[in-house]
Amino acid sequence: MKRILTCTILTMSLQATEKPTKLSNPHSPIPAVRNLFIITIDGFRWQEVFSGADSILINNEKYVADTSLIKSIYWASTPKERRRKLMPFFWNVLAEKGQVYGNRNFNNRVNVSNIYSRSYAGYNEMFTGEADIMIASNNKQPNPNKNVLEYLNELPEYAGRVVAFTSWDVFPYILNRQRSNLKINSGYENMEEDDGLQSLVNKVENDGVFNKTETRQDELTFITAKEYIFRFQPSIVYLS
Repeated sequence: MKRILTCTILTMSLQATEKPTKLSNPHSPIPAVRNLFIITIDGFRWQEVFSGADSILINNEKYVADTSLIKSIYWASTPKERRRKLMPFFWNVLAEKGQVYGNRNFNNRVNVSNIYSRSYAGYNEMFTGEADIMIASNNKQPNPNKNVLEYLNELPEYAGRVVAFTSWDVFPYILNRQRSNLKINSGYENMEEDDGLQSLVNKVENDGVFNKTETRQDELTFITAKEYIFRFQPSIVYLS
């Protein structure tokens, strides 16, 4: 059971361009964003995000089988160097083109408002904008609160073009699939669009994973989402 929600939310346009060093016309309109990705990572410590490898963990043989090898790959003298080694795409691309919040070393805190340390409560707050004191566990109960993905899916310009791919199988309840009619692929669910690479992924999920839990292996979630995006070009994608 997940107890603490730690997540990174990344939003980006599929039409991202190089950041200009100087605006030629500061009054020119900003191009409209046509595609949106919302990506969350549950259980990822903020310490590694902002400071890279943790010396207490990286030198502990209880957690690291080959401390010398891991240190040669991920260790450096400064937090900035370590975090770029651990998360090169995040810090060399996303952080350079966007904005990053939540470095508690500088008292930049991004906290939830609900009183519970539960993932369901945190995701409800994230997607509705409000904490709900009645959501106190991770039980598979349909969320009575309307979420932003559901709202967007009801707009004519986004109808049927909002999708969610999640490793944790509680999301169909968090996003209330029955009421919202969102296309959600969650846990070890097979995709109906079963051809090409997706057919292989479905077969791996059915026959190749023997110790299934409530959380699907992230690689399978990512491949499923990537295949769907290439084929159907949805406008708004949530990847968890």
